[in-house]
Formats: sequence, C-alpha cells, structure tokens
Amino acid sequence: MSKVLSFVSDLITDGYRFVGILAPLLSIGFTLVKAFGSTDFDLQDISYAWALAPLVGWLGIAYARRWSHSCAEVLRIQEEVAALRVSMDNRAALNTARHRLSLLRTEGVGIRNDGVNITVDNLADWCIAAENWNERVKMALAEIDLAMSEWFRTLDAVPLPRIRLRSYVNFRHQKLYGEHDFRLHRLDKLINDNRLGSHT
Repeated sequence: MSKVLSFVSDLITDGYRFVGILAPLLSIGFTLVKAFGSTDFDLQDISYAWALAPLVGWLGIAYARRWSHSCAEVLRIQEEVAALRVSMDNRAALNTARHRLSLLRTEGVGIRNDGVNITVDNLADWCIAAENWNERVKMALAEIDLAMSEWFRTLDAVPLPRIRLRSYVNFRHQKLYGEHDFRLHRLDKLINDNRLGSHT
C-alpha cells in the first residue's frame, strides 16, 4: 500500500513538473502560430488572450497544490498542538501524583520513626496506622500505574530494616516494622522512577 501511495505521489509531482514545462511552450507556440500564420492552423479569428490559457491553467494547479499543502500543514500543526496539550495534561497529572506520593512518603517516614519507641500499649494503634498507610499508597499508585502498584504490593523477600531496633515488642512488631521500612524504600524508588505512569 505504501508503494502505491508513493507511486501516486511521484506521479502527481512529476505531472506537475511536466505541466509547468508544457504550459509556457503551448503559450509561446500559440502566439507564434497566430502571429506568423500557418496553413495547418487558422487562428486569425482567435484572440491572443487564449495564449494565456495554458499559463492560467498551470497557475491554477500551482494554487491548488499550494492550498492543499497549506491545509495539510495546518492539520499537522493542529495535531501536534493537540498531542502537546495531552502530553502537558498527562505531565501535570503525573506531577500531581508524584506530589501526593511524596506526601505519603513523608507520612510513612513519621510512622516508621514512631515504630522505634513502640510499647505494648500503643502497638495496636501503630500497626493500624502502618497498614492504613500501606493501603493508601497502593491505591494512589493504582490510579497512575497499575504495574508499579502491583510491584509495590508484592514485597517478596524483605531485607533487614535500614534503621534497626535493639528490641521489638513482639514478632508482629518486628515483621511489620521491617515491611514498612522496605515499603518506604520502594516508594522512594518509585517517586524518582521516570517510568512511573507509563504502565497504565
């Protein structure tokens, strides 16, 4: 199909060039034949104005081509502007999402730091805050990048926390504290990942 379109385009271009050469030759030929006469052509009753007909036709074709090219250029510019607006809207939405994730990260750091001095009395509240934060981060990620949200959701092997505690209230505290710190580390990477928002 592309070869056919290329052939048609070349045919139109070459045809226009041919007309551009032929038009002045016809105009000059008509004028010479009328001026000097010919036994084969009786043009005495035809106005010299007809000598301009080939040139007028060529100019008409040239104008039509120019108009067609101008329309195509206008359409191309409009498409580029529309694409740019969509890109800017997407970029603005992504920047807003990154800001939201940054706020969640700040909140998560506070929750992680609170987990350093947990006692039996406030362990339940801290666990609820950490789990609630985790759910809100996953929902925020799912709105802009489903693949990254799934990557954040699945922790796999959890390393030792970056800020280690000398002791833990119980195993739940130890497990959730380590997972929360690992989630913070992952959220840091996501916020700075240029691919964020490209897997929707």
